[in-house]
Amino acid sequence: MNIKKCTQCLALLAASGCLVAIPAFAQSSGSSHANTTFNQSTIRSVQQELKTSGYYHGKIDGVVGPNTKAAIRAYQKDQNLAVTGRLNTGTVMKLRGQSAMQNMNEAARAANNQSTNNASANPSKATIESAQRQLKGKGLYSGAINGKLDQSTESAIRNYQQQNNLTVNGKLDNDTLNKLGVSTTNQQPQGMKQ
Repeated sequence: MNIKKCTQCLALLAASGCLVAIPAFAQSSGSSHANTTFNQSTIRSVQQELKTSGYYHGKIDGVVGPNTKAAIRAYQKDQNLAVTGRLNTGTVMKLRGQSAMQNMNEAARAANNQSTNNASANPSKATIESAQRQLKGKGLYSGAINGKLDQSTESAIRNYQQQNNLTVNGKLDNDTLNKLGVSTTNQQPQGMKQ
């Protein structure tokens, strides 16, 4: 991983609140193993990921103690990383893989779109019907096209959001409507009745 990409990753970690301090990278070494300070939430998350992977068997407490260090060393060794026993950016990125980047992108997108995404908190009946048609066409919804945001519609929306790497909330937010190709300005031509 080059210095520019590491710096971008660290900036994303810092923006998402996962990173307490951004280390200075040594230009000569290009190392992503600088001494980085992570917050307790990130450490707990890493402990959980190490536990899920079978490396950590201790308490999820957000403290980098002897058990956590041993788990980190074992993971680093198995992943051909520099074995330091310390939590560093390279280990976190490898451990979290693409899911970390997706979570950070999701958090950034949610923060940037919070005000605009709430615009569809109460979608119109026509918008819901259009979404139901799209979901039915994709084989995700089998209910009636009734313009009601019921349990089966919300379930179909959640499945669609998950399949398309959107925030999974079961709501017809702007990101979901845009991805579905559904307009929120479902205006009928003058003189037409619904």
